[in-house]
Amino acid sequence: IENGIHVESGLIVDTHWELVQATCTACHSAKLVTQNRADSAGWTRMIQWMQETQNLWDLGDNEALIVAYLAKNYPPRKKGRRARLTNIEWYDLEP
Repeated sequence: IENGIHVESGLIVDTHWELVQATCTACHSAKLVTQNRADSAGWTRMIQWMQETQNLWDLGDNEALIVAYLAKNYPPRKKGRRARLTNIEWYDLEP
């Protein structure tokens, strides 16, 4: 563990990170987790999609713990665009 990151997996070390590592990396790289961002609803939808299409097993009570970890540590990124400009006085350029 270095600077709060589990070096081997790249996961943020926080409550239930080991559960997330054991569950998620049973099927895919932890990079697939760390490159995605979502809120609780988004992570839940991803889990449901994996259950419906990728044969992910029922996570039972662990699902809430996994979703809480993911939503806290891999939330949506803030949009990088600036707010729309308003109250601009436009003028014509003369040729």
